[in-house]
Amino acid sequence: MNKVHRHRLIARLLQSSVVKSQDHLRELLLANGVRATQGTLSRDLREMGVLKAPTGYTLSSAESGKRAVTDLEASVQRHMLSADSAGTTVVLKTEPGHASLLSAQVDLAPLAGIVGSLAGDDTVFLAARTPRDARNVALQFQKMGGIL
Repeated sequence: MNKVHRHRLIARLLQSSVVKSQDHLRELLLANGVRATQGTLSRDLREMGVLKAPTGYTLSSAESGKRAVTDLEASVQRHMLSADSAGTTVVLKTEPGHASLLSAQVDLAPLAGIVGSLAGDDTVFLAARTPRDARNVALQFQKMGGIL
């Protein structure tokens, strides 16, 4: 499992469970088929902006939201070739093999109006709530990518 997918799983686990230690987190990851060393978990938690509270590990929503947006912008500039909307769908085109990288960053970033994403080899489909949301999101991606 690559780092982006591991981060996504860690975030899901932290949101759905009380995780009091890295050992407990490592057990939860293992139960989901992911092996990780203590060093890897330590780096992951630091990179994700995870905080250690008296009740256990928690995601810092402000920090993780800011980092996710910054990471998304970098990923868009690195991988996206074009962005367009069609009805309630936003279509992001990438070089072959880059769509899943971009889609993973989209899933981590808070984007208003987006309800889900699906990646192929060179295309990311984003499902928007309304056609207007789709147009606005496509415009956001065009601006992030320097297309406009």
